[in-house]
Amino acid sequence: NTVTGSEAGRLFEGFILHELKGYLSYTENRNQFFYLKSYSGQEVDFVSENGGLLIETSIAERIRARDI
Repeated sequence: NTVTGSEAGRLFEGFILHELKGYLSYTENRNQFFYLKSYSGQEVDFVSENGGLLIETSIAERIRARDI
């Protein structure tokens, strides 16, 4: 079975979260990541606790300007 659409996106985000947690554990980094969504609906999938790293994930074949 092939997973597509929003379900595939959620699975990919979960995979990235798992990898980030593994990396933080390996490096003994206690930084946490959060999800951010603005009132206008813009979002960032992972924001580091200190704000120094923002990660937006996408599983789309083409990334558009509005995706960033």
